[in-house]
Amino acid sequence: MAKALKNTFALVKFIFKTERIVLPLYLLSMTVFLVGLWPVFDEMLASASNMEVLIETMRNPAMISMVGPVFVEDTYTTGSMYANYMTVFAAIMVAIWNILFMVKHTRQNEEQGRSELVRSLPVGRYANEVASLIIAFLVNLVLGLLMIIGFKVLSPDASLNSIVNLSLSIFAFGFLFAVMTLLFAQLSNTARIASSLSFLTLLIFYLLRAMGDVSKEVLSLISPLGLITRTETFVNDYYWPLLILAFEIIVILILAIFLLSRRDLDSGLLKERPGRRGISPFIKGVPSFTLKLLAGQLVIWALVLLTFSAMYGSTLGDLEGYINSSEIVKQMLVVNSDFSLTEQFVGLLVLIMSMIATIPVINFVKRILTEERHFLSEEILNQPVSRYTYFASFILVSVLAAIGYQALVATGFWLVGRQVMEDLPDLEVFMVACFNYLPAILVTLGLAIFLIGCQPRLSWLAYLYLGYSFMVIYIGRMFDLPEFMEKLTPFGLLPNYPIDKLDYGMLGILMGIFLLLTYLGLKFYRHRDLNS
Repeated sequence: MAKALKNTFALVKFIFKTERIVLPLYLLSMTVFLVGLWPVFDEMLASASNMEVLIETMRNPAMISMVGPVFVEDTYTTGSMYANYMTVFAAIMVAIWNILFMVKHTRQNEEQGRSELVRSLPVGRYANEVASLIIAFLVNLVLGLLMIIGFKVLSPDASLNSIVNLSLSIFAFGFLFAVMTLLFAQLSNTARIASSLSFLTLLIFYLLRAMGDVSKEVLSLISPLGLITRTETFVNDYYWPLLILAFEIIVILILAIFLLSRRDLDSGLLKERPGRRGISPFIKGVPSFTLKLLAGQLVIWALVLLTFSAMYGSTLGDLEGYINSSEIVKQMLVVNSDFSLTEQFVGLLVLIMSMIATIPVINFVKRILTEERHFLSEEILNQPVSRYTYFASFILVSVLAAIGYQALVATGFWLVGRQVMEDLPDLEVFMVACFNYLPAILVTLGLAIFLIGCQPRLSWLAYLYLGYSFMVIYIGRMFDLPEFMEKLTPFGLLPNYPIDKLDYGMLGILMGIFLLLTYLGLKFYRHRDLNS
């Protein structure tokens, strides 16, 4: 075993060096976000005019399915309210980082030939994987410690035991997915499959928890996401769920190391399905080929968006009581008293879902970079296919996905909302509200297209810009940020329909920006070298 782990700590230092900018930024941003929300819940609790209504609203099956069960009896504390609202979503955010980190430093390194270079040196067979796990463990641990310090500084009277319980829950769930992603990396042949399996598992855990919390509790106990809510942080502070998570981590880790010893470098244990002998008759050119390439992701994201829009739509029945239960909730959600609470809330929900729908839209156009890195773009471009046509095919699929997803979100809201609310606005209102934000989605897509064309290594800035949009628009209302910060994003430039009238001039300007960015991206892509 010592031979198999040779120079593991040298690799730990090397990975730390390669991630010396990203890791501190991740820890800083996550700490600021998670700890910074504590005063918001403190103020929300202080301004609560009817605690019973607030708690009963959170006991609605729709709210339980989204954030988890309520364990308090008749009153919230700041800690119990924070834990009720944030535990599930904080754990999901940390799990996503662990998935991306582990895929990058295991399966992706093998695909790009880096692991082969490392193995040519005096390095043990398991050194890279164990080094990646060590860093994931340390990053999750440091995040947990920063949360403990931050919460204690902001609220000295809060129970240290409860704060530690909450931080350990986030830490354990995050590291569980680091280990689970390592397991999928041994089974998969590509980084894409490994990450897809990991994200699919995360979605399954979320749905199991949602169904279990509403109906069959055993489903929640099967899901690790349901287990961490059973710690009942700031209420009973149980630790037995964390012991179960620790046991699961150990079992999955042993299985992952066992499978690692049974496979060759740059290969997976699951055999790939044999491909067609010939091309499908439905593929008539580059656009249809690109559509076939992205078909699986298109369907998966459609199901995710439909699920979330339906869950948000199911909350409309208890909307009025929830908003009236706290002054700070009114401040966040009530913009114009001339309109009903439902109409105002529809605008906010549509805005949130539009920003979520932007994530897959960017993913689809960025798939071209993956094809380049794997030398697959050369196979297409060596045929009588222009670079314009090739890149435009990914752009076309992304634009059609943006249009389809907005229609899907509107339909999901309306179909479920009408089951819980009699005076729900017509489907047309939801459709117009969703398509109102389509130009903002396309401008963010245009930024990704431009970066792919001229500086592909900086294409991640499109995600960063989307994250900024979410922070200043959604979180900014909690912290009362200056209004001009919203105007720096395309989502902040558009009216909040149906409260505000549509601004056709701004819609035209944003569409013009999208077309300009797309033109420049295509132009630069035509002249730059391929990443491969």
